[in-house]
Amino acid sequence: MNYEEKFDTIVKAIKESSKLSRKDYLPKLYVTEEYGLDKINLEEIRDILLQLQDDYKIITLKDIPTALQPVTKQTDALLHGHKSYFSINILDSFENWYGNYLLKRKGALENLSAINLLKIYDVVLDIEEQLQIIGKPELFIPVFQQFVKFPQLFPNDNYGTRETYMDYRGFGLQYLRDHGILEEFKFIKPWDLGYGKFKVIVRVGDFQDFLDRITKEYKARLEAEEKPIAESLVVDTSSEEVKEPTIEESGGKEEILYEVFYSEHTREIRVNDALISRPDFASENELVFSRIFSKANDITTIREMEEANGGELRKTPSDVLRDLGFTKDLRKVFFPVVTKSKVKFVNPITKKYFDKNKLPCLDFESLKRAKEE
Repeated sequence: MNYEEKFDTIVKAIKESSKLSRKDYLPKLYVTEEYGLDKINLEEIRDILLQLQDDYKIITLKDIPTALQPVTKQTDALLHGHKSYFSINILDSFENWYGNYLLKRKGALENLSAINLLKIYDVVLDIEEQLQIIGKPELFIPVFQQFVKFPQLFPNDNYGTRETYMDYRGFGLQYLRDHGILEEFKFIKPWDLGYGKFKVIVRVGDFQDFLDRITKEYKARLEAEEKPIAESLVVDTSSEEVKEPTIEESGGKEEILYEVFYSEHTREIRVNDALISRPDFASENELVFSRIFSKANDITTIREMEEANGGELRKTPSDVLRDLGFTKDLRKVFFPVVTKSKVKFVNPITKKYFDKNKLPCLDFESLKRAKEE
């Protein structure tokens, strides 16, 4: 657990303790698994609490566990009981600070969406390249990079995508400035018909640490995607007969005929055991389907899809589903509503729903053959 993770755990424990404390009694932070504090050293908990008291002025530390007290008081504890908690007074300023803290945490690397991570990493790599060449904290990077590192940021070349890509570059630099990685950045207008440059002043020490962390985060996400599709298509033919797996009714629940499965790590979209597609990382297809999948049995509006995509869609929802393999009978079974403004995704498909809506049967052998071709 790094410092940021420990800090976050303690802040959330304070919030929870405020809900459990009785009126006119001081909240207690118990060093238990429930709060997650058992994974943090007692001295470190005390130091972070003192930081919240002295630097942020949102609590006051009133009492500490027996283990942190002087030997004489530890002896007294044998008579009066051993304390395994911190007593704190939560000040009125805490709630407002906590709200701002949560907003800031949304920008933590591990919480960023795939597309936002790439916006930032794109300019970080340009800055690193320039630092290696010129060796000075004041440098210039292009507004429009001719050699695009991540196609998800610039999927095709037209006026609109160029404008969007340049906006992404600016958003990435703004994030770095707001998080203390850059001293400042400024747009420099071109003297000719070019796109101009960004003048950047780097806080080199902070930048190097951030470069290491964002590279680690990016690689961790990529590692989760390296399982080849071919591996998932291997069928065990060691027995004389290979049967299609069936889904049977059990435990008094409704029988499920068909179900879509989606993994954000492998990006594989399956219906029962048949692989339908595997969209590109952080592509429009992946981002839109991820939002639709998360709202199974509900309506997903075009606004929600654009929010997930990080901007206006280049395709209609129908085109996205077509690219992902949801055509003909697959479309009829799982997507009863597909318009330019909304999509309804039903999952799983029970026998009752199937019979009531007179849906077509799915041919899984045809689906597998189509995918292999």
